[in-house]
Amino acid sequence: MDLKKYDTEYISIEEKVKKNIFVPFSEFKRNLLLAKIQYNLSGIFFENSSAADFLLHQFRPLMKILDSDTGRLLIADEVGVGKTIEGGYILSELSARDEIHSVLIVCPKNLVPKWVFELKRFFNENLEGVENSRDLILKFQNRAKYPKLIVGLELIRREEIVDQLAQGLINREHLNLDEFEPFDLIIFDEAHHLRNTDTLSHRVAMILLENSEYCLFLTATPINLSLDDLFNLLNLLVYQGELTLSEFNEIMEPNRSLIKIQNYLDERKNDYFERIEEELRLLSNGNSFSRLIYGRILTDGNLLRYLKDEHYRNPEMLGKIRHSLEKINFLSNILNNTRKRDIVDHKNLFPVRHPEEPILLTFSGIEKEFYFKARTFFIHLIVRRAEGFVPIQLVEIMPQRVIASSIHGTFAKLRRMLETHRMALQFEDEDFQHDPRRNILILRDNEIEHINQLLEYEELIGPTDSKFDAVLKRIRDYFMAGNDRIIIFSYFKLTIEYITRRLNETDFSREEDHLDHSIRAEYIHGDIELNQRENLFNLFKNNHIQILVLSEIGAEGIDLQYCNCLINYDLPWNPMKLEQRIGRLDRYGQEKPIFITNVYIN
Repeated sequence: MDLKKYDTEYISIEEKVKKNIFVPFSEFKRNLLLAKIQYNLSGIFFENSSAADFLLHQFRPLMKILDSDTGRLLIADEVGVGKTIEGGYILSELSARDEIHSVLIVCPKNLVPKWVFELKRFFNENLEGVENSRDLILKFQNRAKYPKLIVGLELIRREEIVDQLAQGLINREHLNLDEFEPFDLIIFDEAHHLRNTDTLSHRVAMILLENSEYCLFLTATPINLSLDDLFNLLNLLVYQGELTLSEFNEIMEPNRSLIKIQNYLDERKNDYFERIEEELRLLSNGNSFSRLIYGRILTDGNLLRYLKDEHYRNPEMLGKIRHSLEKINFLSNILNNTRKRDIVDHKNLFPVRHPEEPILLTFSGIEKEFYFKARTFFIHLIVRRAEGFVPIQLVEIMPQRVIASSIHGTFAKLRRMLETHRMALQFEDEDFQHDPRRNILILRDNEIEHINQLLEYEELIGPTDSKFDAVLKRIRDYFMAGNDRIIIFSYFKLTIEYITRRLNETDFSREEDHLDHSIRAEYIHGDIELNQRENLFNLFKNNHIQILVLSEIGAEGIDLQYCNCLINYDLPWNPMKLEQRIGRLDRYGQEKPIFITNVYIN
C-alpha cells in the first residue's frame, strides 16, 4: 500500500490548521482517517502490507468493525466501490491481531475464483475453494488443515448439506469439537440472496452465523430493497432472529427523517429549510426512538444553528451536520453505505455515465399480431398452473417480458415446448427455491395444437426482427465511434443465445463500418461452466471477443471496467438489477466514459 502520494496533501492541510486556515470538514474528516491509518493511531497492524490501491473510503468498514460491540456489519456500498477489498482489509487486520484463525467466505459459485485470486494478490491470504459436497464436509471436519475456505452458495445451501450442518451445530455433544467448530469470521458476498426467510440460503446462513465471532454481509442491494428485506438481512446478521418486524419498524421510524434531512441538505432546493423543519417536527412528535434522535439533534446543536443563523451556512458546518446525522443513526454501527458521491475525488475515481438516446421501437404489423396471440396463450398456461403458487403480478407481466425480449427467442421456446410437451415456468427472482418439479406444466392436446398454430408465424415473419435490427444499428454506431468492446445484457437464455447467433452471422466488414478487424460474439449465462466463463471473460478482456452477451447470473460480481459500452436488450423487473448491470462497468479502474443504451418496446 502506497501512502506517499497522500503525504504532501496531508502535511499541507496540517500546516493550514497551524496557521488557522480552515479547510472543509469533508477534507478534515478524510485526513483524520488518513492520519489514524498512516500513524497507527487506530492500532491497525497490517496497513502497509496490502497491494491494493490506497483508497480511504475502503477503510471505513474496518474502522466500524474494530469499534463494534457485535462484530457484525452489513457492507451495503454502491456498486463498484470495492466491497471485496473492504472485506479483505477486515480479514487481514483481524488475522494480524490474532483474533481469527478460521475463515469461511460464501459467495455465488462463479465468484469463488475471484475471491481466491484477489485475496492472494492484494493481501497474500491463501484461501482454498471448495469443489463439491464431499470436499466441503471433509474440509469442514479438518479445520486445522483447512482453516480458511471459500464455498459457493449454490453448494452450501443444498438440503443435504444444510441438514448435516444443522445436526452438527445443534447436537454438539455428539461431535468432537476439535474437528468441527464454528468459523471465527464468516463473509457472505452478494448477501441479498439471503433475504427470503423461507429459503435454504437463509437457513444455512442462520446455522453458520450462530456462534461465529465476526460476520460480514456484502451487497450493493439492500438499501434499495423493501424495508422487509432489509429487516430480514439485519435480523439474520445482528439480531439472530430475535427482533420482530414491528420492533424494527419502530427503530427505523426516525431513520426515515434522518435520510430525508440528509437528502434535503445535499439538494438544497428553495424550500429545503421548511422541509427540514417539518422532519424535525415529526421527530419531536414521533415514537420514543424518534424523540431520542430529536434530543440528540438538539444536544448537538449544529443543525439548528445552520437553520437559524446564516453565518453558520457554510461547507464546514454542512460537513459537521452530515457527520452528526450519520453518528446518531441507529444503523450506523451495523451498516456501512458508501455512495460514490460521498467519496472525496469521486469524479476522478469513477467515470462519467452517458445514457444514450434510448431505443424506442414498435413491432411491425405481423410481429404485433404474433405478440398478442402468444401473450394470450402464455397467460392461459400460467393461470392454469399458477393457482396458489405464482404471484398474481407475474401472470401477465412474465409472458409480456418473454415475448418482448425476442420474438425469435419465443419461437425457440415454443419449439422446445412442442418437443417436450411441457413448459417450464420462469421466474425473475433467482432466490425462488421451490421444488423445480412444481414449475413444470404438462401440456394438453389442444395446447399442443395451439403451439403449432403460433409457430406458423415463424414463416410469416421470416428473418424480420425490428428489435435486433435497431440494436444492431446502435452496435455499429459504437464501433464506428472507436469503441472496441460491447456488453449486452438480457434476462432470458434463449434471447441471449439468439442474439449471439445473429451477431456472428452479421457482416461487419462493410466499408461504412470502418472496421479493420472481424467481430466475434459469445454469451455467458447460468448454464455455462465456471472454467468456460473464466476463459470467455479473459478472451473478452484481451479483445479476442468484441461483444459479450450476458445474463445477471452469468456476470454477477464480475469486474468489467475494461469495457465502456452497455446495451440492455431487455430491462429487468427490479430496477436495482439494472444498476448492478451498469456497475459491472462503472467501477474503480474504469478509465473511459460509459455509454448506456436501454431498449424499450412501444
